Amino acid sequence: MADGVVVCLLTGMSLLAFVGLRYPVRMLPILLFEVTWKLLWIGVVAIPDLAADTLDDATKQVLINCSLVVLIIAVIPWRHAWIRFARTSGDTWR
Repeated sequence: MADGVVVCLLTGMSLLAFVGLRYPVRMLPILLFEVTWKLLWIGVVAIPDLAADTLDDATKQVLINCSLVVLIIAVIPWRHAWIRFARTSGDTWR
C-alpha cells in the first residue's frame, strides 16, 4: 500500500512540476519543493550507494528519473525566487 502512495505522490508532483515548466513564476513553490527533495534524495541516497557500488536496479531507475531535475533547475527564475523568498521580510504574526 505504501508503494502505491509513493508512486501517486511522485506522479502528482511530477505533473505539477511539468506545469511549472510552462508557468515557472506561478508554480515556483512547487518547483522549489521538487528541486529540494530530488537533490536531497540524490545526495543522501543515490550518491552514497553509487560510491559504494551498491546501487540496485530500482534505485538506479529512481536516480535516472530524479536526474530530470536539471530541466526544472534550468527554468526556475532564480533571481525572482531569491528576492521573493529570501530577501522579502515575512508576514507579521498576530
